[in-house]
Amino acid sequence: MKKLILLLFLLTINISFCQEDWTSFENETYSIEYPDNWIFDDSGQMQTTFFIYSPLTEGDKFKENINLIIQNLKGANVSMDQYVESSINQTKAMIENGKVIESTGDNKQHTIVLSGDVSGNKLKFKQVLIYKEEVMYILTFSALSSSYDDYLKTSDKIITSFKVK
Repeated sequence: MKKLILLLFLLTINISFCQEDWTSFENETYSIEYPDNWIFDDSGQMQTTFFIYSPLTEGDKFKENINLIIQNLKGANVSMDQYVESSINQTKAMIENGKVIESTGDNKQHTIVLSGDVSGNKLKFKQVLIYKEEVMYILTFSALSSSYDDYLKTSDKIITSFKVK
């Protein structure tokens, strides 16, 4: 019994020290959470609503990031399937050696994983498209292909925290 109590105590301490501190951003349209050592930038650069950048680590030449683009589709009469096809075609046309790795979802949410070369960097992207009330919310996680898996768990947690009001 003492061993079980000690084991539970050690696990609790270990879990507490492994947890990151998170912060959130919220406005009248949406909310999102992210690690507090990541940088939130809502300056609107490159026609985005925001960027959330990972901290640079030693030897980094690319800041892994998540960005949000909001596109009003009111009256456009565009289905999720049509939007996904158009998005894939545009992305592949803009990215050298662009290829789709995965594309899954339904008419409310769709996930696309792509890879390609941008400015001499081999990148991998995960886009999550959320369609609500004729508005498309496009969250894109971008990383070097070599570090994509290292950041995937955190980026998924950030993206999953995104809530449209």
